[in-house]
Amino acid sequence: PDLGFHGEMEQTFDYGARTFTVRLSPALETEVYGPDGKRLKNMPAPGKQDDPEKAKEANLAFKQMKKQLKTLRFSQALLTGRFWQAGRWQELFVKNPVMHQFAAGLIWGRYEDGVLQETFRYMEDGSFNTVKEEEYAFPEEGTIGLIHPIELSEADLAAWKEQLSDYEITQPIGQLSRPVHAVTDEEAAETTLTRFRGVTLNGLSLSGKLLAQ
Repeated sequence: PDLGFHGEMEQTFDYGARTFTVRLSPALETEVYGPDGKRLKNMPAPGKQDDPEKAKEANLAFKQMKKQLKTLRFSQALLTGRFWQAGRWQELFVKNPVMHQFAAGLIWGRYEDGVLQETFRYMEDGSFNTVKEEEYAFPEEGTIGLIHPIELSEADLAAWKEQLSDYEITQPIGQLSRPVHAVTDEEAAETTLTRFRGVTLNGLSLSGKLLAQ
């Protein structure tokens, strides 16, 4: 859902005597502005000058929107290796203003049979960028998914991190900062792996990677 936000990434909450504008930042954080255009710390409680019914309804709508915003579980999509067909991806992440904000802070990949072929970033202006900061032609067909740092070379991982830093983009989830543990030459020659004995794993992450093999 777009949670009530339009293309300009804002919506208005009407208290009757007062109206408040809420804008959505690229980090999916809400910014509340009063009737005078000044930013507020939060949505104010209804006051005596407000219309009781309108103010109550608007205040509840704001709280509900905040709760829904917190339920965006893209970490799960990353952990389970979820994929979208190219056309469906466009509908979900380009045409939906909330998802548009979210998608612009992540690194995506085109996959064939579950194997990463190339990576790209969705820009806020609607264009696409490669790791070398060249224009990327979004595929008309194919499968799109969130990349995991384990799929990238050290050079590409460093380049993507540098690009996000240069554009002052903070990722909405810790995508590129996820730790990667490579098997050592000694471990590769063994039939058991003891380095992580006793470590608890996220079930979604484990099942997603095993099922992708």
